[in-house]
Amino acid sequence: MSSLNNPFLIKSYSDESGNWYRVYSDGWCEQGGLSDRSNIINLLMPMLNSNYNAIITISNASTPSDVRAVNPKDKTVSSFTIVGGAIGIYWKVCGYVNLNRVL
Repeated sequence: MSSLNNPFLIKSYSDESGNWYRVYSDGWCEQGGLSDRSNIINLLMPMLNSNYNAIITISNASTPSDVRAVNPKDKTVSSFTIVGGAIGIYWKVCGYVNLNRVL
């Protein structure tokens, strides 16, 4: 198998607030951050469609049971809503982006 068929990192970002993303050559994107007391999560990089996965961790979590895969409410290509409040929420989204909007 040729290494040319393996996706490679084409763009990445991180900031001091803990927000980050990674975009690969095949359009796969991983992104995440910390939402402070907000139930609306605005994505750093718009997704290709609303068919992406979201994982959250409650920031004051002390047990693995506080890590949850969620089916967010009102999911769009640029945001989603988490039902139920928390002090803070660490979030991660994985899915595809439109590479024409990335480059």
